[in-house]
Amino acid sequence: MNQAKSGIVGTSMLFTILAMIYGGISNIFQTSLVVSQAAANPQDSFTAYCNYNPNESVFKEGKQVIHHSTHSVLIDRFVILLPVVKQRITPTGITLSRDDHVTIRACGCVQTGGHGKTWKRYVNPSGPHSDRLYHGVMALDNFNIIPPQGTTARCCTSSPTIPGAIRISDMIAAQNRGFKFQVRRQTVLVLGYEDEDNGYGDNGYSGHDDGTENQCQNVGGAAVEITITHKVN
Repeated sequence: MNQAKSGIVGTSMLFTILAMIYGGISNIFQTSLVVSQAAANPQDSFTAYCNYNPNESVFKEGKQVIHHSTHSVLIDRFVILLPVVKQRITPTGITLSRDDHVTIRACGCVQTGGHGKTWKRYVNPSGPHSDRLYHGVMALDNFNIIPPQGTTARCCTSSPTIPGAIRISDMIAAQNRGFKFQVRRQTVLVLGYEDEDNGYGDNGYSGHDDGTENQCQNVGGAAVEITITHKVN
């Protein structure tokens, strides 16, 4: 057998073994994978970036950074620091394949511009107009939203300002109730932010303050963690 064929066979056997592991003890495997990578790369813990630290390099730069913190046959995990909030929707460049399941966590705050204390939470903001503005969102027009087994409960309503997207706060609440978000066909992950049409120019992550109703006291810039679980045939 030549080296090329040997390599193909070896890779095929590896995928088969990983699929068997996934079928039998997927939870154990995924947990150990996350723990081992987190231990090697403690900076990849996205929640650390949501604490206010004016000297943290990404926060000082004020621009979106994406870390591919976990990569395997079973899971890809991305940490998006300072997601773009200066426009309605922003493709992230993260590829989602058919039948992938996506889960999300998010934290931190956003500078929404204006006078006085104007920072607001990226998830569940409070204050004037927060019923329709200032939420981080994800485009879900290419997703199947699967309810918990044995129920016909409804998941989420669309964003009032960005058609085809739902608020990340609603996604997180739905996940906690057992809903799953499955990709229908290959696409790119798209995030967005709710604001008035003419209100995006002064959004960002500069000039930190404690925020409307002090909701951002000791809280830094927004961060989003996306976990993509792949289907193993």
